[in-house]
Amino acid sequence: MAVAAALLLGSVTGQANSTAPVALVFAAPPLVAYSVGVDAGTPTGLACVALLAFGLQAGSAAFNPLFEMVTVGPWLAGLAVRSRRSLAGQIEMRNRELELARSAYAHEAVRYERARIARELHDVVAHCVTAIVVQAGAVRQLAASDPERAHEMLRAIVESADEAYAEIGMLGSDRPHGLDTIESLVQKAGATGQTVRYQRSGDRLAVDSATSEVAYRIVQESLTNAVKHAAGAPVEICMHALQGRVDLCITSGPTEPGRAALAATGSGRGIAGMQRRAAECGGRLTAGPAGARWQVAAHLPGQSQVVRRSE
Repeated sequence: MAVAAALLLGSVTGQANSTAPVALVFAAPPLVAYSVGVDAGTPTGLACVALLAFGLQAGSAAFNPLFEMVTVGPWLAGLAVRSRRSLAGQIEMRNRELELARSAYAHEAVRYERARIARELHDVVAHCVTAIVVQAGAVRQLAASDPERAHEMLRAIVESADEAYAEIGMLGSDRPHGLDTIESLVQKAGATGQTVRYQRSGDRLAVDSATSEVAYRIVQESLTNAVKHAAGAPVEICMHALQGRVDLCITSGPTEPGRAALAATGSGRGIAGMQRRAAECGGRLTAGPAGARWQVAAHLPGQSQVVRRSE
C-alpha cells in the first residue's frame, strides 16, 4: 500500500507545478516516505523514495534540497523503525525458544533426578532387604537350636534396618561413601552367613569422592546379587587403587544346594545399573560367568583422569 502510494504521489507531483497545494508538497511526501521505510524492503523503498523525490523536484522551477530532506529523512526513520521492530521480533522469538529450552531442561533435570533417586533406592533397599531376609531365615532355623546365635542375627537385622533408614535419609546429601566404607559392606555380608574375602591395594586417598561412591555401589550391588544367587558361596573382592584409578574384581562361587531361595527375586536391573554408574565416571564394567563362578570386573579411571583425557 505504501509503495503504491509513493509511486502515485511521485507521478502526481511530477505533473504538478508551483501552484500545487502546500500540504501535498510538505505533508504527504514525508508520511509516504516514512511508510515506505517501515513496510517495504530496502531496494524497493529506495526506488520509491527516489521516484518521490524526483517527482517533487520535477514540479519545482529549480533544485530544492528541501525535497530530499522531506523524503530521504522520513524514509531513513522508517527504516530505523522497521529494523527495531525486526530486532524486537527476533528477541521475542529467541525468548520463546529460551523458555521452551528452559522448560525442556527443567523436565529433563526432574526426570534425571527421579531416575537417580530410584537407582539409589534400588541399591539401598535391595541390599538391606536381602540381608534382612537371609538373616530372618537364619533366625528361624537357629531359634530352637542356638538361641544366642539367633539373638545375634536379630541384632544384625535391626542394624540392617537402621542402615537402610540412614542411607535413605542421605539420598539428597552430598556425602559420598569412601573406599573405606566398603569394609562395612563386607562385614554385613558376613553377618548373613556369606564368606567374603576382601583384598585391597594401592593408594586409596588419591581417589576422588565420585569414583569412591561408584566403587562402593558396585561392591554393594555385587554382594547383594551374591547373597541372592550364590547364597553361602565364597565371595572374593579385589580392589586396586592407583593414581586416582580404581580396578575392581568381585567373584562369587556357585550357590550351595538348597540355599537359592532369593534367586528369582531380582528385577534384572542390577547389572545395567552398575554399568551405567561406571560409564558416568568414564569407566567400564563387565559381568558374566567365569567358569562355574560369576565375575564382575570394573575399571574406573577417576574424575581427574577423565578431565585430563577430555582436554
